Amino acid sequence: MDLNKKVLYIITLNHTKKRSERGIFAKNLFMISLILTLLAGILLGRIFRDKPFVKISGKLIFPIVLVLLFLMGITIGTNDEIIANLDRLGIEALIITGGAIAGSLAGAAGLWYFIFAKKEEKA
Repeated sequence: MDLNKKVLYIITLNHTKKRSERGIFAKNLFMISLILTLLAGILLGRIFRDKPFVKISGKLIFPIVLVLLFLMGITIGTNDEIIANLDRLGIEALIITGGAIAGSLAGAAGLWYFIFAKKEEKA
């Protein structure tokens, strides 16, 4: 059984069992893979930081994010359950987004004050 089939088997097995029956590794497989991917990118970025191809990656991020958002939109559009509950989900998402933006602005303002405003007071 090749690696893709093994991963698919683990994911399928993970979703067919009850939460209490899943192993600790199967429960966290998705999050572990995200963290390991991020850490591998950080490591490779540090190793190859002076190479010209790494500098191009910054220009590629935005178009890649747009493609991912487009693909996510396709996935959402094909899911009848999400479309049926879009009004409820949309309001909840709007509230969560507003809270996240407000918290980010408050945190940034507080951080700016403690870093820069205190330096200006001392000068």
